[in-house]
Amino acid sequence: MTSSSNSRRSSRYLVILGWAASIVGLALWTYGYFAGSAPSLVPWAHLVPEWVSDWLPNLEAEIGMLLLIFGSVPLYWDMWRSR
Repeated sequence: MTSSSNSRRSSRYLVILGWAASIVGLALWTYGYFAGSAPSLVPWAHLVPEWVSDWLPNLEAEIGMLLLIFGSVPLYWDMWRSR
């Protein structure tokens, strides 16, 4: 195998990892938004506008949103690196 083949393979794994993290994050955020019960780690209502704090009502929603954000990093890594 050549180095470009290894690079493409690792890039493909990163994209798959990014999509998997995003899907799991979306599922966890949806669960937390509609049915979660654990209290929030951050008191969002005191720090941000009310419409933002409504999107992160509890711990499950916070973790899900973090996974959504961190899942986008591998998806766009090559684009950011090429700049």
